[in-house]
Amino acid sequence: MPSALISVDLWHNNPLNFRKIVTDVDVESNDSGGVAAKHGFLFQDCVAAYHVTRMLRDKTIRSVRCEVTDDIDILSDGHIDFVQVKSTAKTHWNISDIVKVSKGANKKIIPCSSILHKSMQCESGTGLSRRYLIVTEDKVNKTLEYLTISPTARADKPGRQEMIDYLNQHTANYQTTAGVSVADWVDTATWEVYHSLRELELMGIRNIRMASEDLHGVILSSETSAENIWCRILDTVTRKGEHSRRIHSADDKSYSRPELLEWFKFCVEDDQSRSGRKIYVKRDLPHILTPFRAPMVSACAKRKGQVLHQQYSLKQYRYKHIADNVCQWLDEVFLRPKEMSDIHKLTLVEKRERLKTSVFKSLHDVSEFLGRVLLHATIRQHHESQPIPCLLYVERPGSEKILENVHIVRRDPEGDQLWVGFSELVTDVDIAVRLPKIRDQLYEDIAECIDTARRKILDVKDDDYLLRHDIDEILDGSRPFDAHRDRFTFVLFVGYDSRLLTDPETPGYEDNLEKETLELFDNFVADLIEGSPFADLCVHVFIYPAPSLERLTQLVEDKVREVV
Repeated sequence: MPSALISVDLWHNNPLNFRKIVTDVDVESNDSGGVAAKHGFLFQDCVAAYHVTRMLRDKTIRSVRCEVTDDIDILSDGHIDFVQVKSTAKTHWNISDIVKVSKGANKKIIPCSSILHKSMQCESGTGLSRRYLIVTEDKVNKTLEYLTISPTARADKPGRQEMIDYLNQHTANYQTTAGVSVADWVDTATWEVYHSLRELELMGIRNIRMASEDLHGVILSSETSAENIWCRILDTVTRKGEHSRRIHSADDKSYSRPELLEWFKFCVEDDQSRSGRKIYVKRDLPHILTPFRAPMVSACAKRKGQVLHQQYSLKQYRYKHIADNVCQWLDEVFLRPKEMSDIHKLTLVEKRERLKTSVFKSLHDVSEFLGRVLLHATIRQHHESQPIPCLLYVERPGSEKILENVHIVRRDPEGDQLWVGFSELVTDVDIAVRLPKIRDQLYEDIAECIDTARRKILDVKDDDYLLRHDIDEILDGSRPFDAHRDRFTFVLFVGYDSRLLTDPETPGYEDNLEKETLELFDNFVADLIEGSPFADLCVHVFIYPAPSLERLTQLVEDKVREVV
């Protein structure tokens, strides 16, 4: 079998070993011809794969394209980076190298064929600014050092004008049809040097390992697992780059972030299942309540509502089902992250004692206890949130206010949100009268306490046990709450006794229940008609009608004391 075929076949099986393969097979001692070409292709693919791993951790990067406009195109929010990759062996790159034009048949000069010309000619499309990147294996000399400085750090650095003058002189003041001048290119171009394939591999593997922790809260089981993910990314960008531009679309030659994240999530979960480790964010906890019909909407997009319910079984309301499932959530609601992380090491007796200490402190008010658990479970299962498990006591004149549920709801590519929740089970007054008062109390709490709450949340959250997020910026007290208002959602969970729900069941109640709860929601959002100053706040209300909250709370208390 020809040695070149051996190299290609083994490279597809394991790209990490490609350097060793090229060294081991029987080829000429120099790297001319096919070997150098293969190395150049692999170097370019490794650069592309490295930027794909950057995309795992940088939500501003939308996609990485292979051989579409330039060697590599990196599409980000508001701009596109055009990357030229050069692996030609040089002692040092000189400024003259980037204006050197190519020669075609009969050694005839090809106009506008230099590295500079090709880079400047890249078109970004409507609404996107251009940036340029040149990547090499070898260093630059003094004539190109200016490009190795980050554009944001070039103020007062020497070399800009000299470079512009030289390039203009050797390109006859070249300017593209889109109006890009040499000066424009110099101001937005960067030069990066990676000395070996292994350097790119190690940086890519590091991104993979960190993304596993940031996005999914787990450490990959082995270095081999991270290397395998790197190899698969490298293989994918290689295949995308090989697609013909005449036959395939730009999308066919692109690696998009949503596509990457979905695949990466599968890889991490597969690694964890193979290694037998649990994933905290994938806890298989039961639904306590489920949505009743469609969500409720109002004229204001900032107000949303959802009715939650539990069904009947053999005409009996499923109180026991609720009580049993509440107990499944106790550790997550009442234990701190550190206690959760090592609870699997404890014996059954030790687990019960740990829970008993935390849970019994909250059982003095069973109604408040139950509301807290139901709201926690609702947010977690509707949004796969990350809870910040704590009670936040906010000082205020005459009393203290408890912020009983705080959750991070991650969004991509938008900034993550903070959901702050309150609950109340209404048993002694008319819900139609009480609900607007709960709303008004919420507004008052936000107006008086939100800055204090932001500071306390920032202090109490433990990032060692949270997936990567960006909520610190919205908790920064140096900026007003209004600066990040859209990234806060306030959640109310309100339970009440509905006469439409009986035990045993009275069939045919559903339509009337929908009408009853819709009237409650309309009453809740009625303040918006009057030009409420709180209209721009995001508020979600969950309404839970039950046959008897008194009976439910008693059953829950009995079950919790039995279990714990």
